[in-house]
Amino acid sequence: MVDYSQKAYECINRDFSVSEIKKALKSDDDIIKSAAIIKIYEIDTEIAELLIFNLTNQSGPIRELSAYKLCTLIRNYKDYFQKTETLNVVIKSLNDVNPNVVRFILQTLDYFDNKIYIFKSLLQKITELYDEIANKPRRGKAQEHIFTKKCFKIYWSLESIKELIKADKHVLFEDEKINPNFIKILYNLCDIEEYTIREKIAQIVNLLPIKEFYDIKKKLTNDENYFVKRQTGV
Repeated sequence: MVDYSQKAYECINRDFSVSEIKKALKSDDDIIKSAAIIKIYEIDTEIAELLIFNLTNQSGPIRELSAYKLCTLIRNYKDYFQKTETLNVVIKSLNDVNPNVVRFILQTLDYFDNKIYIFKSLLQKITELYDEIANKPRRGKAQEHIFTKKCFKIYWSLESIKELIKADKHVLFEDEKINPNFIKILYNLCDIEEYTIREKIAQIVNLLPIKEFYDIKKKLTNDENYFVKRQTGV
């Protein structure tokens, strides 16, 4: 019988060569892979790609460790993480079921050059999710669970957009005009019963004094939920 605690102890206390780190990142052994991720201190192209690969379709602890390591290294190695393929994985990770993964990835957004691509991808995702749940009847626990999961994704996508705007407000604009689809979806989401989404929208429209945000802010000012109204400044 394998003593997993002993194996984990031995792995975390041993040194890994670069080739051993790469081999571990490709393996299905979560104990060795976890130790190898922790031992990444420098990045090359292959390690960058393997780290991004392990952000998705892995166990929760591996995804979280990969997100944490990306968060700690991207500042000094950002050029390795600018491919569109990488951005697509990052966008997917912003909807991870593990909130810790999302929180770590949120801290990396400032280091991606193509923030507009991330913004538009998130906006498209939010719009699709909204269309799937808006005015749709929910009967039974299964449908309520689906609704909750989609609201969860909308919430974190809005939080991601908020961080993108804080990093660079120009993501909102097309030809010097604010993206009309963004205004439309925010306004529509003000009617979603999940108050945390409305609260997040209030936080977004308070970031910039843009006239296109006025009707949204006015609508939320009269929201029935105290926490939403508080974010509008009422």
